[in-house]
Amino acid sequence: MLYRLMGRLRQFHTYSLAASLVALALIGTSHAQMTLPDDFIAEPVVTGLNIASDYGFAPDGRIYFAEKAGVVRVASDGALLPAPFIDLSERVNSLGDRGLTGITLHPHFPDAPYVYLAFSYDPPEVRSLAGDAGPNGGGSRVSRLIRVTADPAQDHERALAGSEVVLLGTNSTFEHIGDHETRNPSAPSCGSENAYVRDCLPADEHSHTIGRVRFGPDGALYVASGDGADYHRSQPYHLRALHLDSLAGKLLRIDPMTGDGLADNPFFDGDPTSNRSKVLSYGLRNPYSFTFDPETWEPVMGDVGWAAWEMVNVGRGRNFGWPCYEGGNGENIEQATFRSFEACQDLYAGADGPVTPPAYAYEREGVGGAIIVGEIYEGNLLPEEYRGALFIADYYQAWIRIVHLESDGGVGTSLEFARVPFPVDVRVGPDGHLHYLNIWEGRLVRLKYEGPEPAAVAPTVVARVSPRSGPAPLSVEVDASRSSATSGEPLEYSWRFGAGFTSTAAEAAPLFFRGRHTITLTVTNASGVSSTVDIPIRVGEPAPVATIDVPADGTRYAPGDVIEFSGSGRSADGTEIPADRLRWHLTVITEDGVDVRGMPPMTVGTTGRFYAADRGEHRLELCLTVLDFDDHEDVTCIGLHRE
Repeated sequence: MLYRLMGRLRQFHTYSLAASLVALALIGTSHAQMTLPDDFIAEPVVTGLNIASDYGFAPDGRIYFAEKAGVVRVASDGALLPAPFIDLSERVNSLGDRGLTGITLHPHFPDAPYVYLAFSYDPPEVRSLAGDAGPNGGGSRVSRLIRVTADPAQDHERALAGSEVVLLGTNSTFEHIGDHETRNPSAPSCGSENAYVRDCLPADEHSHTIGRVRFGPDGALYVASGDGADYHRSQPYHLRALHLDSLAGKLLRIDPMTGDGLADNPFFDGDPTSNRSKVLSYGLRNPYSFTFDPETWEPVMGDVGWAAWEMVNVGRGRNFGWPCYEGGNGENIEQATFRSFEACQDLYAGADGPVTPPAYAYEREGVGGAIIVGEIYEGNLLPEEYRGALFIADYYQAWIRIVHLESDGGVGTSLEFARVPFPVDVRVGPDGHLHYLNIWEGRLVRLKYEGPEPAAVAPTVVARVSPRSGPAPLSVEVDASRSSATSGEPLEYSWRFGAGFTSTAAEAAPLFFRGRHTITLTVTNASGVSSTVDIPIRVGEPAPVATIDVPADGTRYAPGDVIEFSGSGRSADGTEIPADRLRWHLTVITEDGVDVRGMPPMTVGTTGRFYAADRGEHRLELCLTVLDFDDHEDVTCIGLHRE
């Protein structure tokens, strides 16, 4: 992003960081001051960083920062520790937008003491060379993702020597660089069409390299990979963003321990080490930042555009059309620069399937644009208008906005939230407050709301009721213990079973006789805010039957397995119930009794598969709910046990 701006300011175009800073100072006053909404204040969290590009929170409050030049720093209680966690600067190429661009910690850190680092790579062979061919040179390069282990003997503040594992880019080597002396060479890095190198990430330009790395809600590891191509001129190798056998211009989804593609990825070909098996979505230019929709688990990507548009793209298994399309806001616009390419003509003609337009996009203003996707806010510390909103930022435009994406795929709407200098990240910290990272001033800043107390968020009700139909008399087990409050406070339960029977326990076992009944559950949080659900019970009426065929109850699995499931439903007269009336739910049950959702809600159909991530779980519970045409329901569940 930075280097592309330098290209726009031709009179200041230079490889020197000092000159880059001078050029940035001349952009205008938009980066000079911060403007926040009423009732918000800015609090410094950590200062003194050296061009920090990304960061990750540890459960104990420490923060791990990736500095662009290749150094990882740890901050404790707001102060940077004197010794780095690890120094990769000898192998990180940090010219332009290259550098150490992504860091994330394992979700179970420090029990799983892994830190993941994404960077543009200077192989050992360049260290003896000079100029563009040498260290931090401007010639073509490649990228890597590595995993390192935090040393428990040093309180996880230093990397364990010799613990590095290459997860992506085992073939990102000197041998597979197109031309280490020249950027955008005629022979691109990592091969070309019909001869792409396996597990190689090209970085032929000074921008659009590997980006952020994040764990998804499913426990898989996601990696942003730019097209690595010229940002000034059209080149044939821009088209590798459309080729599934290249890792360029993609969002990747891999196993966090092996780097393999997952069997439930949309383009999995049976070989977990193939490039296409690792691809989740494609046709992307520079999907540098991304997050996940907490309701659907779909990836939400910020794709930095060419000359006119910045885009928010949503979805897995999608082609977003770059370089043949760019923008607009909810519609596909042909990219005139690439219109003559045969691959684009085929795409326009529909020969290569549909292209998904942006869920939201905006046109550039002034000097440029570089979108940063933050998070969708789910907390209770901000006023109601922010709940469910996606926070995005623009590095060049120096603002933060909120975007409300439409659940039906319609175009999202936006509202400016704040003006802030040099934002490269905006997200919610473990304290529930917004944080933004200022790359050039070396600061992590908390944006704290101090206005009137926001309305309390209603608790989430989870009512486990089984069976819901059957012969009279029917004993029904009810359980509300998996309901939850946003801030984790205790809950009160109120069950009404009809005929004056009630309970205030989390669990109960009422008895019902012939007829139709309604169970009403009300869950109330400490603020007195309630949520209520009704569950119909039918006794002595014909009922459907749910059957899970695969896997069998009691099946054992290992973390990292992809588990296939299938099932069916039949009405009381034996008629098969359609697939769209079958719903699956996976619960991850940990040894301390904590339950979390194991796959996206409303997973529908007769078959499916899920990735069994290592969540420190004790077992999994897979349930199938079927609904017949009279809205009679049956639920069946099986248990899966960790090896």
